[in-house]
Amino acid sequence: MKAKKIIASKVFSLCLLLQTSLVFGDEVKSNVGTLGYGASGFQEEMQTDRPDFTEGTRTIEAGHFQLELGPLYSYDDSSKDAISKSVVSENLVRIGLTEISEIRVAWLGEVYSEGIGEKRTFEQMPDFSLGTKVRLFEDELAWLQALSLISEIGIPVDQSDGLSDRVEPRLKLLWGTEVSDFAIPLSLSGNFNLSYINTNEAEYPESAVSFSVGTPIVGNLAMYHEFFGVFPVDHRSIRSENYINSGFTYAYHPDLQFDIRIGAGLDSASEDLFSGLGISVRL
Repeated sequence: MKAKKIIASKVFSLCLLLQTSLVFGDEVKSNVGTLGYGASGFQEEMQTDRPDFTEGTRTIEAGHFQLELGPLYSYDDSSKDAISKSVVSENLVRIGLTEISEIRVAWLGEVYSEGIGEKRTFEQMPDFSLGTKVRLFEDELAWLQALSLISEIGIPVDQSDGLSDRVEPRLKLLWGTEVSDFAIPLSLSGNFNLSYINTNEAEYPESAVSFSVGTPIVGNLAMYHEFFGVFPVDHRSIRSENYINSGFTYAYHPDLQFDIRIGAGLDSASEDLFSGLGISVRL
């Protein structure tokens, strides 16, 4: 019940925000961006860092911000007791700092887990992260059109079992390119991530890689397919996890996008199934 109330509150607040920005936006526009600096208009199409694991290479234009959120559900029966887990909302706020950089604040939201075998329910409050994304270059190589870098730190909020109890540094190298040699244009992108995990149970470096293929379908509807894997380094008791997932995005408005995704684990260490819905708005 608590989770439903929180979701309802978030949806209501977001609807008010959307109504103000999309319906009355033309009446309040000025010569600067929403945050009081930068240009008032947008020069690029909206690009989100959701719903896939792969982060995009673009940054938010200076003086504007973008909100990306949505609930997530996962199920895993590979352990002794099957576990169902729900995330109230994945939350990401992106603030355009300059034409090539942005500030990022992310929080996974409250996590509600239920052990099916023992009928137990527990809540956790995962870390939030603070970081920046910087565009390194664009359109300089024929085979690699964009390269960006995210640097961030995870800041502990809840020190329950399995969660971080110290600051975690993270680096993400992002790449992307467009392929137009086929009948349907393709967007290829991927990440290479490095982080240092600090929990009250273990401490170890971790890497992750991803590869995503996106393509338009019809009108403003597009889809993607993705592989990503997470690989603990030199830690015998924690195994690698590998996943595939697919999803759809629909641009209802140049500054408003909806998404849906579903994915599955490829090995016994991974969660068996996950799915989610999302919404992103740019102001």
